[in-house]
Amino acid sequence: MNSARIVLALLIALAASGSVVYAPPCPPGVIASDNEIISGALGVVSIDLCVTRDAGVDTYTYRLANLGPTTAQVCGFLVSGMGAFSTVSQTAPPGWAGDVAEADGSASWWRWSQEGVPAEEKGLAPGEAVVMSMSLAGPTSPTDGAASLGTCGREPVTLHILGPSACAVPEGGPPAASCDCGVGGCVGRPLFEGEGERIVLLRGPETLTVTSCDPTWVRHGFSGIAMAPDEVAFRLFVDGVPIPLEPVVHFLPSAIPGIVVTVMLWHAQFAAGTFSEGAHELVGEWDVLGPDGYLLVRPLTLIVEPCAEAALLPDLEVRVTGISCGCLWGAPGNYSCDLDVRVSVENLGSVPSPVSRIELHCPEGERSRPLFELAPGEVRRTTLSVSFDLEQYAEELPCPIPFQVVVDPADAVAESDEANNIVDGSSCCEDVGE
Repeated sequence: MNSARIVLALLIALAASGSVVYAPPCPPGVIASDNEIISGALGVVSIDLCVTRDAGVDTYTYRLANLGPTTAQVCGFLVSGMGAFSTVSQTAPPGWAGDVAEADGSASWWRWSQEGVPAEEKGLAPGEAVVMSMSLAGPTSPTDGAASLGTCGREPVTLHILGPSACAVPEGGPPAASCDCGVGGCVGRPLFEGEGERIVLLRGPETLTVTSCDPTWVRHGFSGIAMAPDEVAFRLFVDGVPIPLEPVVHFLPSAIPGIVVTVMLWHAQFAAGTFSEGAHELVGEWDVLGPDGYLLVRPLTLIVEPCAEAALLPDLEVRVTGISCGCLWGAPGNYSCDLDVRVSVENLGSVPSPVSRIELHCPEGERSRPLFELAPGEVRRTTLSVSFDLEQYAEELPCPIPFQVVVDPADAVAESDEANNIVDGSSCCEDVGE
C-alpha cells in the first residue's frame, strides 16, 4: 500500500461526525478542555475532557456520562495519541480495567473497558457518570485527535476529542506546529482556539444544524498520517466559494526508534455570524495526487437557525450589608446573644419576581422571612436575627460564627442566574454588658 493510501485508511478511521461542544466542568488552571455528545443506537453520551499540568506531568481526565433515559450501551473507551509517550499512571472507574499499548516503553493509545462485568450489568445507567485518566510525562500538546466508544458487542463509535500529541523537535527539522518552543523548551498548546461546532466532512452527517450565535466557532478539519505529505491536497468550498485552509504539519517520534511520523492537519475556523441564517453547502475535496491518485468529494448541508430569544426571567441577588452579634451577661455562666444580619435583595431581571422566602442559617439556629414580589430593579432590605444562649462558654464568646443567607431556598422561582442567591459570612460576638 503506497503512502497516499495509508493516508486514506487512517483519515477515514479518524473522521467522526460533528457534535455539540460546550464548556466541560473543569477545575481552575486547566490547560485545555473539550466535550463531545454522541447520540444514536448506543444512547446519548457526553464525553468531557480536562487537561491539567503539574510538576512536568500532564493528566488527561475523561468523564463519560449517560444523558439519556435508558441504559447507554457503552462498555469501553479508547484514546489515541500522536507520537510516543511515557505513561506515568492510568486510573479506571470501579468495574473497569485500563491498559496501554506500548512499544519500547512508549505508549500510542490508552483503553478502558468493562472486562469481567456480566453482560446484563454492562453499560451506563441513566444519569451515571464514570471518570478515567492517564498521566503522561510532559509537556504534551492537547490536539484534536481520534477516540472511540466501545458499544457492548456492536461496532465501536468513532469521535474526535482532544488527545495528547508529542511536543517534539526532530533533528534538523522545525518544532511541531502545536508547540511553543523557546529557550526553556517546548510547551504544548491546543491546535484549535475557542469553543464551537467541529465539522469533519468524511463519514460525518449529511446535514448539520447550528445557530447563528451558538457555537462561537464553526470548525472544519481533516487529519491524516503519511510519510509523503506532498502527495495529498485538501480543498474546502462554502456555497461554491473556495475557503483557504491552514495546513499544520507535526513531526512526531513514533514508537519505533529512529522513525519520525509526519502528521498533517488542515483546518479553517469561522467566527459566529459568518454564516447567514438558512442553508449553506459545504464541500470538502480530498485529492490524492500521482499516477494512482483519486479524488474524494464530501458535501454537507449546514442549516443555520436564528438564535432563540432569551427567556424573560427575574434575577434575585442577595447581599449582606451589615453584621452584628451582641451578648448580655446574665446568670453565672450564661450569655444571651443576638446575631443580626442585615441584607438586601435586588431583582436584576427583566420581569417581576413572584413571592419567595429569604433564610438565615447558622449553627445556633435559623430564621426565615417571606419575600414579596419585587419589580425589575427594585431593592428590598431586611434584618434576619437569631437568638441563642451560651451556657457552656462561661466568659468566652463564640468567634467566629459562620452563617449563610439564602434567597429562594426551595428554587421555586425560575431565574436567569441562580448563582447569586447565596451569601456566606461570619461574625464574632461581643460582650455588650449585663
